[in-house]
Amino acid sequence: MNPNSKALIERNLAAFDKFAEGMNRTHIPYVEESTMEWNNPESTFWLQALKLNEFKQVSTWENFMSAPAIHPTEVAIMRDKDHLYVRFDAQNAADQRDQVQLHFEAHRNTIKYYLSVDRNGKPHGMRNGSPQKNLTWLSKVVPSVNGYVAMFRIPFSAIENLDVTKDVVELPTEFGRLVGDDKSPEESTLDGLSITTTQFPNHWKVLTIKKNQ
Repeated sequence: MNPNSKALIERNLAAFDKFAEGMNRTHIPYVEESTMEWNNPESTFWLQALKLNEFKQVSTWENFMSAPAIHPTEVAIMRDKDHLYVRFDAQNAADQRDQVQLHFEAHRNTIKYYLSVDRNGKPHGMRNGSPQKNLTWLSKVVPSVNGYVAMFRIPFSAIENLDVTKDVVELPTEFGRLVGDDKSPEESTLDGLSITTTQFPNHWKVLTIKKNQ
């Protein structure tokens, strides 16, 4: 192969790798004051949080459309030194069987954590598919005008294999919502793939934690 062509190919591959590395990676803002007000949906500290929305309906092979969710959801994320805080704004919530969901792991192919809370404030947690009896995280649900706000406080120390002393730490995460309405049940996520679909790396939103930032 021509040396110039080889060098060009190598540069293109390196550029592609760098681009792919940055895909789906999102920095979590450091908000020290959030420690005391994470469970207040009206706190101005949530204005500093990262916002993710545009949830899509989970599609089937027969109907793979990635249509916008009928029940819109917005997620806000922030942190302090010791905790991750996640806020779900669940809109258009009429059915009591409505819940928001979190799924994350410290690294790919390590221990998987599943957290959920329904609109009535009942929490549920799983670790590698098994129920967690003693939950190490807290949640709070507050009714809103047309739905509810669900907030989580998750200690970093409760996530095995997560070393937040590093300069940059990655936390692969999925966000979902499940509405159990008999007439129009809906599962929605950020990308329209079920929260249980974990075999595709691109499916995870990789949250990044930067030291002292």
